[in-house]
Amino acid sequence: MKRIFYLLAFTIISTISQAQITQIVSLPGTLAFCTTDVDKYYTSRPNDNTIKLYNWNGSLYKSIHVTPPTGYTIFLVYSPSKKYINNDEKLEMIVSFQKTESSASNTSTTMWLINEDGTKLHDFGYAYAWGVSFDIFNGELHLHTDKVLIDANYQTSYTTILYRCSGSGSVNIVQQNGIDLGPAFPNPATNIITLPYQLKNKATSQINIYDASGHLYTAIPVGSHFNEIKIDVSNYPSGIYIYECEGISNKFIVQ
Repeated sequence: MKRIFYLLAFTIISTISQAQITQIVSLPGTLAFCTTDVDKYYTSRPNDNTIKLYNWNGSLYKSIHVTPPTGYTIFLVYSPSKKYINNDEKLEMIVSFQKTESSASNTSTTMWLINEDGTKLHDFGYAYAWGVSFDIFNGELHLHTDKVLIDANYQTSYTTILYRCSGSGSVNIVQQNGIDLGPAFPNPATNIITLPYQLKNKATSQINIYDASGHLYTAIPVGSHFNEIKIDVSNYPSGIYIYECEGISNKFIVQ
């Protein structure tokens, strides 16, 4: 009996020792994996207005150079898909642009739908900030956008719009829905600032804070058991900051 036990234990240990993780490839930049109908990686935060798409094995699929509006640069790229407009077999993706100079106006961010040739297919317009997420309803892809505006007193207001992306040849608004990332307060701030948030179908995530140049300033883990975080910004340099969670972005100002 002991011999059988030892043989069994040796077999189990040998099996465990043979398990391993094998690196496939090392890719440059900050990459994300498409969450819709495309098995590709893509640069979510290009630093030279060039979006790179990689196949699942790490081989380069395509480099897309995008010409932003004058005075803007790419801020974020959202999951490429063939289901947004789908007039052809070309991939399409949402791209948000940010002004290259710090701005607290309602033209500081704009957003386009482009294809893999860099051609603009739809212009979502200008805003203080844009946020994007995706949902599947009855097999149909919906695009969830949050448009943030700011008034002369730095008070923010929100319009959240849901688009149906059925591949019919157009992007159609179907309804309005709730928001995922609330307005920071007080805004502007000098000491403590509160960032409200609501996670969608996830227990944990993180809020990323970027400075006006787009560099990651800090990343803060968050959970669904809370609905806001408080941050001491007394040591932050004065300026505009972007906070982002699950593809939704917003801004606050430190004085």
